[in-house]
Amino acid sequence: MKPSFTAEKFSKPKSSLNVKELHYFKPLLGFALLYPAYSISRKILLKHKNMQVLINANGCDQQTLAISDCLRDPFNEISKYLSQEYGGDIEHLWIDFELIACHADLRPPYPFRYQKRVSGYSKLTGFDLPDSFNVGHYSVRPDFVVLLEVPDVVTYALQVIFESTAILNVKQKKLGGFNVQKFRIDFFDRCKALGYNLNDKTFGVG
Repeated sequence: MKPSFTAEKFSKPKSSLNVKELHYFKPLLGFALLYPAYSISRKILLKHKNMQVLINANGCDQQTLAISDCLRDPFNEISKYLSQEYGGDIEHLWIDFELIACHADLRPPYPFRYQKRVSGYSKLTGFDLPDSFNVGHYSVRPDFVVLLEVPDVVTYALQVIFESTAILNVKQKKLGGFNVQKFRIDFFDRCKALGYNLNDKTFGVG
């Protein structure tokens, strides 16, 4: 005798989710649908967007206050020139030239970091600026004995910073096709054009 099958036995189980509760999931669903499109469009825009370079020496002490003032204009000029399109995913490169000697007793220079997102909010100032994306940043520490005695402090500082950019070769894979060689050549040539003659055997000088 064949067993009898009832419709009730094979009916789909009732969902425990109330239809009225679905509105809580609408924002998540919208994000899931829109994020891939946003990600693709962002990558397309990055291919035609200049990387923003910021070289600064904002932190200083009494010994280096005058040096900080002396470095401001050359750093700004070179940062502006280097804010070009070099390919890859990096959108910002921040290099901090340290001018507080006592920090050498407290910590090493900040190593290179590549962050997908850096908050624009500052607890120190309370300012809430737009967030920055795809940021590479690190600090450079000079020899303070040399810094305080060298006759041409600007050329010395730029030399130290230029040499530090070799770290970008090591981190190139993280930067997604960033043209480190062109960036360094532009740095070197711009310094020379401004009257700061750097030395580097990589480019057959020095």
